[in-house]
Parts: sequence; structure tokens; C-alpha cells
Amino acid sequence: MLVLHIVYMQLKNYNLSMGQNYQEHKVLLFEYIIKLLIDWYRAVESSNQEDIDRHFSRLTSLKLLFFVSTIKHKNGKDLLDTFSNFYAMQYGPVEADIYNGIVKSSTKIYHFGTHSLSHKDKDTNSDSIFSQVDSQEKTDIQTSINLLKERNPQIISYNASKLINISHKWEAWQNAMTIAVMLGKGSEQMPKESIRSNPQIYE
Repeated sequence: MLVLHIVYMQLKNYNLSMGQNYQEHKVLLFEYIIKLLIDWYRAVESSNQEDIDRHFSRLTSLKLLFFVSTIKHKNGKDLLDTFSNFYAMQYGPVEADIYNGIVKSSTKIYHFGTHSLSHKDKDTNSDSIFSQVDSQEKTDIQTSINLLKERNPQIISYNASKLINISHKWEAWQNAMTIAVMLGKGSEQMPKESIRSNPQIYE
């Protein structure tokens, strides 16, 4: 029995470690998305760092993540198998794992404040950190962003309020919020199957 208990505890600790590593990597993928979105914003809107920092507030960044995650590739693929924990909330869909990572300051490069973004350490080598993202993940993320550019080239310039209004058009958000209200809750999970079955709305 003692041996079985030891094995059980080892497996439990291993699974906890694997779960923690997965969440850390998921947050890193989010930061990689933000890096590419900043590059897009810099190219079409403003290269002024203060403008960039003000634009990528916590709310704006979380809404853009939803749109990047949901857009379908030509082969039907999307990023919802990675960013699979969206909840309908008052201000639109929020990826709960990413939100928790932001609140707990689990990010490695960016600090996402309520009103603006900042770099945790200006001396941080982001290329070194993003080397932990494998080539297929980078390709998938870049493909999603390129497709979003094609669907709505202006979406990168939208403020949080406009992004929220677009996200509220999604039936998956509307249905989940209806359930949340009926149950007296502030949020309700949006199953990825429900999100995928929706018409894709980006404007």
C-alpha cells in the first residue's frame, strides 16, 4: 500500500507539473500573439511606443486574442484547441487561463495593465524567450493573424469598446450570457464547438 501511495503521489505531482507547464506555455503563446499584433499596429497605425502601450490595454488584448483564435484557416484549423477556455462576460469573451495568467503576472515579457501595456524588463531578450515557441505554433499563429488582416485590415486599430461590440454579435457569446443571467452568474463558458459553429464576425 505504501508503494502504491508513493506512485500515486508521484503521478499526481507529475500531472500538476505538466498542467502548470502547459499553462505557462499557453500564456507564452498569448504573448507571442501580442508581439505580432504590435508589429501589425506599428506598421499601419503608429510606431510611437506610448501610443502602442496605450492601445494594447488588457481589455483590447483579450478581445483581439478571441478574434485571432477563432478565425478559420483554409484547412478548417483554428487556435481554439489551444485557447479553449473562453467565458462569456459582460465585456465579451475572455480566455480564462490567459486572464488568470495576466492577473497572477505569469507573463514573461509584457505587463497588461487596465489601461496600458508595459514591458516587465526592457532588457529582456524576447527572441530568446520566444524560441520556446516551436515553428509549427509560430506558423499557425502567423496564419491566423494574416487571415484576420484579410478579413478586416482595420480591426487592429479598433479601441476596446468597438472590439467588445463586435464580440457581442457572436451567437456563442449571446447564448452563454443568456445562461449566465438565468443562473444569476456573471459568466458562462463558451464551448469551442459552439464558437466554431458560429458565423465568423470581425466587423
